[in-house]
Amino acid sequence: MNQKSQQRVWILFSDNATALDAALHRAFEDRNLNMVNARREFFRVSLDENKAVVKEIFDQPVGFIDVPAAEQY
Repeated sequence: MNQKSQQRVWILFSDNATALDAALHRAFEDRNLNMVNARREFFRVSLDENKAVVKEIFDQPVGFIDVPAAEQY
């Protein structure tokens, strides 16, 4: 059975992006899809799971825009 997966891209700005990146990798390391090349990082997580981890590890209020305005469309 072939299932189509929907990929979503989102951007998160942080004053300490390196620490945030490391925390997200620790949180989702058991869901890494690429077992051959550790430098290619792909994780199977939902956007809601990602949001929950970001809210948990950020020490400041976090807001998300799920459908950004297409101002230049």
